[in-house]
Amino acid sequence: MHIIFRISLILIIFISVIYCQGTTGPKGRSRPGRNHFYRGRHAGYMRSGYQIPTTFIEYVITFGIFIVFLMALYHLWSNSFPTPSNEEYVNIGSNREKCDQFHSGFWLSRYYQYDKFHGPYRFSLLFDPETSKITGNGSDDIGEFVIEGVYSIKTNRIAFIKKYRKGTGNLIENLGHNVTIQVDWNCNQYQFEGKWFIKTKNYNEEGRVELKFERSYRSME
Repeated sequence: MHIIFRISLILIIFISVIYCQGTTGPKGRSRPGRNHFYRGRHAGYMRSGYQIPTTFIEYVITFGIFIVFLMALYHLWSNSFPTPSNEEYVNIGSNREKCDQFHSGFWLSRYYQYDKFHGPYRFSLLFDPETSKITGNGSDDIGEFVIEGVYSIKTNRIAFIKKYRKGTGNLIENLGHNVTIQVDWNCNQYQFEGKWFIKTKNYNEEGRVELKFERSYRSME
């Protein structure tokens, strides 16, 4: 998504530059007669590189520049709010219903990216009731990964970092990067739902994610 946005921004800027350069022609000359003072000021504006839209194409270009400007503002605004740490996330708010769904065993997850859901993929989670920490491992269409995170029985939330092992799975998508998962219990769907985040210096993206308990380790014996 960020690539499409940048390409669109470059194209709009390129078109706008050509458009502004084309306004300093014969249209910018003032003519004697009535409203000479107004026309002289108008010509001065045009010589400086600006022309009031008069045709349909000019209005479309101006509107496109305005839309891209709003998109840039939204992009900056959405990225100005940092994602809360996993420890902060699991302690935000309170959930009155006790879900009692923090079971060590095999889980299923699926995530939304590129306009579709991927998965479900099986992975393991081990909950430590003494430290409220979780560990695990698994694999998906990106590659193999290990999990480290926290959870809270008071808020019914889980948050962990999924660390991919570089050189496994999809060699193009797997950069050995980290993915932050933050989910909350949904008693209606009987699963944990939330978002995944990837935030680096060169790449920012997020999407939906769902976690559902499959079976305990004992059932595999």
